[in-house]
Amino acid sequence: MTQGKLLDFLSNIGISMSAGYLSNLLLKNSSKFESEFNEVYVSGLASSLQATLRPNKCAC
Repeated sequence: MTQGKLLDFLSNIGISMSAGYLSNLLLKNSSKFESEFNEVYVSGLASSLQATLRPNKCAC
């Protein structure tokens, strides 16, 4: 999600903040987001591999 879309979302739910504040907030906490991204990425790869290795039931 882009910062612009995130600002729109926050605005729609009643949270008002400047683009600069949001940017600083995200950059200051980037290590937390990077850690979460890596966990989601690895989990996604693991589930994709499992889905790919499942035998299909096609009677080809």
